[in-house]
Amino acid sequence: MPQPQRTPRKTSGLQHNTRFPLIRIPENRGLPNAMNVGLEYWLADPQIDWISYFQDDVDINPETLKVLEQIQDQRDRPLLSGRDALEHPNFGTGEIAGYPVLYKRSMPGQHLHAHRDYWRSIMPIPTPYLGAPKPDQGKPGQGADEDWWITCWSPHSIVKRGGYVVCVPGLVRSFQTSADESTWGNLSELSVESRTIAAPPAAIPIAQTITQIRAAEQNPVQPIVAEKQAAGKQAIAVPPDLSLAGVKVLVDGYNLQLTKGTGIKTYGISLIQALTLLGAQIDVLLSRSGYKSNAILDEVSFLIIKLRIVAFSSY
Repeated sequence: MPQPQRTPRKTSGLQHNTRFPLIRIPENRGLPNAMNVGLEYWLADPQIDWISYFQDDVDINPETLKVLEQIQDQRDRPLLSGRDALEHPNFGTGEIAGYPVLYKRSMPGQHLHAHRDYWRSIMPIPTPYLGAPKPDQGKPGQGADEDWWITCWSPHSIVKRGGYVVCVPGLVRSFQTSADESTWGNLSELSVESRTIAAPPAAIPIAQTITQIRAAEQNPVQPIVAEKQAAGKQAIAVPPDLSLAGVKVLVDGYNLQLTKGTGIKTYGISLIQALTLLGAQIDVLLSRSGYKSNAILDEVSFLIIKLRIVAFSSY
């Protein structure tokens, strides 16, 4: 069996000139593998409660960890980030310990700060292919997907628990600000005005007194979604070139009515949720042929599908 090629050891000098350990992995097996190794190293110490992960192309405010220490909470806010990502919509705004925060359902991986129990719950971080990310492997535009797994894909992620990633903007930023220097075009480094539409996200009431702050911190943040108003759906922070506000979309509901769904049914549900998130007005074309042999079951099935579609569009 061929042996893996080993790169020359070039980090010995750096290791002696820093206060931090450098873990040498024999070969490049990808970002998720490196994260699993590094996180396990720190999790082996039971006295370490919080671990911050930074990628190597960021500038860090010296007060970052001090600020996060005032906001973090093992139960209600176990996952935070110090870098806003405007391509990831806001689902609410608020203030904790005097700092403005944004509530997200996904975040990129430049900076993720989490409690040890949270890291442990989503590990091991899977990899879509060996050595990810690589420009010539995986699906077009696919990275390592570690950020998606950590924030919202893992069955134990904060989003699957009904919570949010808490973003404290301005603590961390990428120093590669040109779109040419970034795989993803550095959308997050553009100005807020150029990446959001006129209507702001729904605001989470800000506690005005110490008593209110303490009471708010004792209860988990409740899900916040754009509510339907008389004039239509309230817009959330969506890039203007992606907004579908005012657009009417008719979705074929044939596969949504199948008693045993297929992958197309799952796609249809995701499509309705995504279009709703982007502000589109959704209509679904349904039929009354689910149970041709039983008119009562056919009517019940039709009403259930209608209720489910309403739930999908309220995502």
